[in-house]
Amino acid sequence: MLAAKKNLVDKPMDESVIENLSTAIILLDPELEIIFSNQAAETLLMESAAKMRGESIAKIIRSEDGFLKRIDEARTLERPLTARQICLVTNNATTI
Repeated sequence: MLAAKKNLVDKPMDESVIENLSTAIILLDPELEIIFSNQAAETLLMESAAKMRGESIAKIIRSEDGFLKRIDEARTLERPLTARQICLVTNNATTI
């Protein structure tokens, strides 16, 4: 998993920039397990990056609008996914 993260974020400065964005960023491996989440994602999902790392995205969030299916399709097509104004439910049943 760390090798995948290293390939996505090659330089320490790149990781610093991603870490400090106000936009929630979650990077997934091919099995849809979380390999990286920034501080904004921690705040949004109310979970620490350490606790989310290695967990399936489906365990961390639920969505009734097919969002998890869209994540899987983006993985299959090897394309990024950007989603706005979607309703998610965290694993502690909070709707965001």
